Amino acid sequence: MSQKITPNNITKLKKKEVFVFGSNMNGEHIGGAARLALDEFGAINGQAKGLQGSTYAIPTLNYNMQKIALPDLATFVQEFIEFAKNETKFNFLVTEIGCGIAGFTHAEIAPIFKNALGIKNIYLPQAFVDVISAPVLTPGFKGFGLDMKCRDFQYEFGKSYEMDGKPEACAKGFHYCEHPLDVFNYYPPACSRFAEVTGEGETSKETGGDSKVAVSKIHIGAEISIASLTKAAVKFVFDRAKYSETPTDKATGYQG
Repeated sequence: MSQKITPNNITKLKKKEVFVFGSNMNGEHIGGAARLALDEFGAINGQAKGLQGSTYAIPTLNYNMQKIALPDLATFVQEFIEFAKNETKFNFLVTEIGCGIAGFTHAEIAPIFKNALGIKNIYLPQAFVDVISAPVLTPGFKGFGLDMKCRDFQYEFGKSYEMDGKPEACAKGFHYCEHPLDVFNYYPPACSRFAEVTGEGETSKETGGDSKVAVSKIHIGAEISIASLTKAAVKFVFDRAKYSETPTDKATGYQG
């Protein structure tokens, strides 16, 4: 699907073009793209969001001039997308909102605009499109026999492999585990080798199973020791743990 790209260094607008910029909840357009919107394209001081002149404001800073919460920003962006879809007479030129004075990264902001891809009258910055279109890499761990074979397929460290068609967990595709210690369900530690891997492309997970994943493309990284697998397992758990100062009745028995 072809995506229209916002021009760099916009100084003038064509008829029916709308300059989409990042604002603050006070509606004070005092710097960066917001100041350009005010000085050149009809933005209105005191108006924090929405259409104003030949501009559309999306708040990226709160009333205290601090970063707005990403879920709130996502709501404002979705409001903009719905507005643009209904206002087909305009072409909306989205700037790199939030990535200047507000201090967000492209990696934080770009995914919020994913629903705008392919909408004919929404132009996106190339930097946003690059992030949205980048392949999703999912890290994990894979076991092999001592000969580096898995299901009679020969692997090598540092190599990538790709298949045609759609993967199916336990039936078709390249398999690995997201939880480091789940590899021992398939390859015992005493007579196996293990590697860090990254999966890419289509994925398939077994319903009700462990963390095993089937993918259409896999990269076999460095070999990993049993000790390193254990350390990775601890990190895997703590990265997903939610701290609470209050007791919970759900942490009982083997559920703790």
